Amino acid sequence: YAIPWWKEKEIDPKSQREAGLCPLTPLETAFTLRAFNIDPSIQIYRAAGNIYGGNRRLASLKAFYPNLKETLLSASDLKPLMNHSNQMATLDYLVSLDSDIFLPTYAGNMEKVVEGHRRWIQKWNEFSELVKAVHANRMGSPSQRLQFPGTPTHK
Repeated sequence: YAIPWWKEKEIDPKSQREAGLCPLTPLETAFTLRAFNIDPSIQIYRAAGNIYGGNRRLASLKAFYPNLKETLLSASDLKPLMNHSNQMATLDYLVSLDSDIFLPTYAGNMEKVVEGHRRWIQKWNEFSELVKAVHANRMGSPSQRLQFPGTPTHK
């Protein structure tokens, strides 16, 4: 480890969960979907890494929602992406972005980016104009590069 004390760090799972720092379990996810009255026959795509406890823990979600999909592509379609985690994450991102319902079970970067993108996608022009207006007179705003005749340029 790069930080000597890292492996000696004590992690208290109870306090971590109480602080909302742990992802929902598959059973908690099922309860949340049921609380929102989500139809049990709906197709669900799980965009996530390995689940703690594996298939044993995932069985509770599958019991409530049998159309749970681990992947939308065939093994041969996924093969070129398998050794590229960034491409796999991009695939998860695009599916999450275009889904009818997006339910993050963990407050990570994917959740934040998908939520932000979905929130602003309908109002992009409004958002773009607002950003331009706010930054119009700030130092460091884009400006034309000065050119001096007879001075060499470095390319």
